[in-house]
Amino acid sequence: MKFPDAIRLATETLRPHFLCLYLYELAGEFSAFYTADKVAVDDPAIRARRLLLCARTLVTLETGLHLLGLRTLKRM
Repeated sequence: MKFPDAIRLATETLRPHFLCLYLYELAGEFSAFYTADKVAVDDPAIRARRLLLCARTLVTLETGLHLLGLRTLKRM
């Protein structure tokens, strides 16, 4: 499922758990990626792609959490 599909399903059925499940699975997938692959590698092309993946994941997670009415941390 893609992010827009999760939002649509959650809003059309009035069941926010669809969005929660999507975000939970996305966080798990990102965690697995981050554990398996270094982001700061020597190859600039690979580093750029991995940083872009990190940035887009962050935007998606923040957007989804804000739609659910949850505030995100700015710093940990």
